[in-house]
Amino acid sequence: MSLLPGKSVGSVLSSSADLREILARTRRLNALQQRLERCLPAAIARHAHVILADEHGCVATVLTENGSVAAKLRHLKPRLLNELRQLEPELNAIDIRVQAPAFVKPLRNKQISLTHPARRALDALISKLPETPLRQVLNRLRNRTGPAHKSEQESFDPAKPGQDH
Repeated sequence: MSLLPGKSVGSVLSSSADLREILARTRRLNALQQRLERCLPAAIARHAHVILADEHGCVATVLTENGSVAAKLRHLKPRLLNELRQLEPELNAIDIRVQAPAFVKPLRNKQISLTHPARRALDALISKLPETPLRQVLNRLRNRTGPAHKSEQESFDPAKPGQDH
């Protein structure tokens, strides 16, 4: 479904002065980013991003994820400035800033410990269920469980009546 049938994205973007300005700025930043990536080692290039060039075109801001990349970029700054000036002759400075990415706490893969009787009861339940999403979830639960404690392995037998485990 198109919001403007028969019009290309380029024609829509060039139809408004504001959109043309945004498009030109985006292309400029993209060209600076590509030039920056070409003149850096790959291991550093993936951590350096041109995020802002000031409105007068005099300063390019490069954002990095950590201090060690920023230090290397500062060391290479004169060479980088010369390279970027080939695209933007009015460029006279590069501002290098460190901004750590938003921290996302990784989820731990929890190890679940079930007693031997609980494992056997879970196995019995799984064997009785038809192939359903519930059975799949219970199988995953069973696969994530750690080994049962040896002291509990012989303490319960579901075949023997009268046990309270």
